[in-house]
Amino acid sequence: MYRFLSWLLLPIIGLQVSGTLADPLLDPIPEPIEIGELGIHLTEISDGMVAPLHATAAPGDAGRIFVVDQVGVAYAIDLASGGKTVFLDVSDRVLVNLGAYDERGFLGMAFHPDYQTNGLFYTYTSEATDGPADFPWTGFGFGLHQSVIAEWRVDNPTDPEELAIVGSRREVVRIDQPTSFHNGGALTFDLQGFLLIALGNGGPLATGQDNTSVLGSILRIVPNPDYAPAGDHPLSANGQYRIPETNPFVTDSDALDEIFAHGFRNPYRISVDRGNGDIYAGDVGNNDIEEVDFVTAGGNYGFPIKEGSFCFVGSGGQPDGSPGVTDPSECVAESVGMIDPLAEYDHDEGVAVIGGYVYRGPANNDLDGRYLFADFNGRLFYLDGSTIREFEVLGETSVGGALLGMGEDASGNLYLVANDTGRTSGTSGRLLRIDPLEPAEIDVIVDIKPGGDPNSINPGSNGVIPVAILSTNTADGDTQDFDATQVDASTLRFGPGEAPIAHGNAHVQDVDADADHDLVVHFRTQETSIMCGDTELSLIGETFDGQGFVGSDSIRTTGCEQNACH
Repeated sequence: MYRFLSWLLLPIIGLQVSGTLADPLLDPIPEPIEIGELGIHLTEISDGMVAPLHATAAPGDAGRIFVVDQVGVAYAIDLASGGKTVFLDVSDRVLVNLGAYDERGFLGMAFHPDYQTNGLFYTYTSEATDGPADFPWTGFGFGLHQSVIAEWRVDNPTDPEELAIVGSRREVVRIDQPTSFHNGGALTFDLQGFLLIALGNGGPLATGQDNTSVLGSILRIVPNPDYAPAGDHPLSANGQYRIPETNPFVTDSDALDEIFAHGFRNPYRISVDRGNGDIYAGDVGNNDIEEVDFVTAGGNYGFPIKEGSFCFVGSGGQPDGSPGVTDPSECVAESVGMIDPLAEYDHDEGVAVIGGYVYRGPANNDLDGRYLFADFNGRLFYLDGSTIREFEVLGETSVGGALLGMGEDASGNLYLVANDTGRTSGTSGRLLRIDPLEPAEIDVIVDIKPGGDPNSINPGSNGVIPVAILSTNTADGDTQDFDATQVDASTLRFGPGEAPIAHGNAHVQDVDADADHDLVVHFRTQETSIMCGDTELSLIGETFDGQGFVGSDSIRTTGCEQNACH
């Protein structure tokens, strides 16, 4: 069942899906991704890394998160202090081009579900070719190397100070890689206790449609034969792992038993919803489409017959001769049984999808159950059904560079890992926690003035919109100061109504000459819709450190013409 795969060159194949090449779609998804109603702010937890790609938790260890740095180091990071300790150093084994953009390196890590008792965890590393592979490749190649899944052990996993035992390494599987890119790299356990391994297609190749190759697939195995979930799981050919008896191709003599799903280009990050076991993959596209896939057993996700929901065309797909996409109607016969993405976007919006997680963190009704993900360019998204929305990121902290991966801690909080350049150099690598916005916590004193024109509050008038003056002191008996200089002006909203109104400008001044700061906020007339007469208005916002506030005031607008009121 283990065959040598000699060639499947994508540019040579061309993958023209009809006798006459259809016109390429230069803008496959013209509708832009809009900013949604959900806002978040980011909290920096730790820094000083090179190129962190992934963050994961060890079962039973709620106080730490483990970050994989591409250059070959896994850090244990204290979530309270941000202090980091080298948990494992495999830099002497890892093949990566330092100081450059590279898709090889230390790419993934996952802890065994029974880590608290067996102390086992697993790594995915790119390594120089060192002996025969369990899944060999012959023929075409440049940047030849091997992807290696290895098992490691911690002697006392209940001790948070314990580090990996370097001499405990056991090789699970070794895979030939024909090129230095499209390596995938994600490892994660599903809720049944099986290890999922994400593998890219190995370069410009059609391997995802050939189930005699592991490339372009997500594999599912029992990584340690002695710690297998219940069932009759046969031993692998190399004797180092078991194959789940429920894998979808175990009875197919023309497919590898290890394959769980296939037809991927580069499923760089995958995750399992801790709430229900659903599996998601962010599959990095070619020239046009980035996609989020809902992964099911035996699923074929189309590449390179399809890129996203569109027909993929190899050489000549674009006017400049590069690959492109055409309308889905052009490959109906060829794509029978293939699964379209859960969500997709084109390269007007981003460059490479970063697969994320379903939020199952501390109680938050807005984020709970939503799939959060990102793009390499730093944009943060969530799914609203199958519609992609962009988060509004509030506060002083931003991604501020290349977004390299995401992560989840033991409590379900989600994280971003990023650096300034997207390259394996420097020390700008950092870990950021995604924090949902809290409801308004501070009641503040707001004085809202209608302005000089009697009709100024009314959008039908030509007057100036009212000015809101935010007092220094809080409204709860003036027991604490509220520093107006700490207000994040980008968060300010003017209500009431289901569609809050953005402000035009805001500045700090001492309005009442009491030597304290006040915030003066002007609003744009064309965006408001307020009844004439007595009106209760609110100013809503957030401080740079994430504290929400709200203040209300009543005003009376007189002299409105009936046909001008709204």
